[in-house]
Amino acid sequence: MASQLHAGQLRKASIVPDIPYLSHLMEVAGMVMTCGFPETVVVAALFHDLIEDQGSETRDLIREHFGEEVLALVEACTEPGAEGAKKGPWVKRKEAYLERIGHDTLEVLGIIVPDKLQSAREQRRKVRLVGDEAWHELLKEVSDLPQKIALQKWFHTAFVQAVKDQLYIVPHAPQKVAVQALLQELEETVATLFPS
Repeated sequence: MASQLHAGQLRKASIVPDIPYLSHLMEVAGMVMTCGFPETVVVAALFHDLIEDQGSETRDLIREHFGEEVLALVEACTEPGAEGAKKGPWVKRKEAYLERIGHDTLEVLGIIVPDKLQSAREQRRKVRLVGDEAWHELLKEVSDLPQKIALQKWFHTAFVQAVKDQLYIVPHAPQKVAVQALLQELEETVATLFPS
């Protein structure tokens, strides 16, 4: 179903052109699974971008096929103001997303950390291969390359800190340790993407 719903959608930061977007979803779901989360969280990871990419009408589809718990997780992963083709301004969406992390459960953190880690890993590979040209596909509403990179750095740095703060609060569980390890890898990846 994820393959059908994201058919024709391609990765932006991929080194190899025209890689199906499904590759991102499968890698994220795989990381979620290796963290030891139950099947509902793994399924939500496969559909975590569906509302953002295909619009709010997909809510009913998720609910019908996978239930309220999966839908709630997907909704929690959905960036405010980013449903479907007509998205709000990038900075406002990211600010709202960062603010919401302070209310996220361990299960939601267990999806959004692998999501950002997979994207950051891919972006790092592309930057190593083609340099600053790798940033052109991202944040298209900003044309100034230094500003584009600065905004990406701001978001990723703030994301890592917001998740650290929330992980401190959520109850201890084996999955929490696994998410903390992925977050540490994300922090290291961000440091290499945006050297001081």
